[in-house]
Amino acid sequence: MGEGAGVDDLAATLESLGVRDYLVGVAGSLRSLGRRPDGRTWQLAIEQPDGSGRPAQLLDLPAGGAISTSGSYRNYFEADGVRYSHTIDPSTGRPITHRGVSVTVVSPDPADVTLADAWATALNVLGPERGLALAEARGIAAYFIERTDDGFRSRHSSAFEPFLKH
Repeated sequence: MGEGAGVDDLAATLESLGVRDYLVGVAGSLRSLGRRPDGRTWQLAIEQPDGSGRPAQLLDLPAGGAISTSGSYRNYFEADGVRYSHTIDPSTGRPITHRGVSVTVVSPDPADVTLADAWATALNVLGPERGLALAEARGIAAYFIERTDDGFRSRHSSAFEPFLKH
């Protein structure tokens, strides 16, 4: 959750200097205010978790918004056919081993990336099935990517729908 707090601090500094249009980010946490120089809203991409850098999904972030992604596709190792993430499940004290690889959350408070960062991490720990169920129950805008035998599958909560660029 340090990235989210860092972004919130950067945004506060920019706003104290009178900056009213920005997009700032640290690692997978981003916050926006205002619009791009061409007047359009900020457009973001959720990265395809295959190392290609290609977008898995394009998003429209509102004129003021906060978003964070937590994932296990960059920091992990494999041993005996099991993939071990750097993310620890506090209920077991062990790395998560489910097939979820990334969770992106749009904060319900556009001025609080730390909240999005915390939810993204919590939902990532829970995994795609339990995490998506919790996101739906709580009205959290969340986008999940998981590994399948055939590649990747993406799913999102109904609250995430307005952010999808079609």
